[in-house]
Amino acid sequence: MLAKAIEALFDFIGERRYAHMMISNEAVTHDGYEVPPEIFGRFFPAIRQAVRDLLNEAWTQAMDTAWDALIAEIDGFIARAFPGRTAAGAPIGVVPTLA
Repeated sequence: MLAKAIEALFDFIGERRYAHMMISNEAVTHDGYEVPPEIFGRFFPAIRQAVRDLLNEAWTQAMDTAWDALIAEIDGFIARAFPGRTAAGAPIGVVPTLA
């Protein structure tokens, strides 16, 4: 699952041959597994956090800004698959920071 998600991220920021549809479709599929979209949407911020942790001091503000935009756009695809369904009080994909 992680490898497919990373491949989708590369396609999403690149040619976008399939990733935008795959993400929406997987959100619907996971909803069928009783994983609601607000939980499914947390996976991409978790990937970002892992990349940030790996890069440590090499992580830049530009990377942070780019990831913010990417996750916001992905959240939009997930939200469009589930009109009116978002996490209470927070957009899809918002993950609390861990101390």
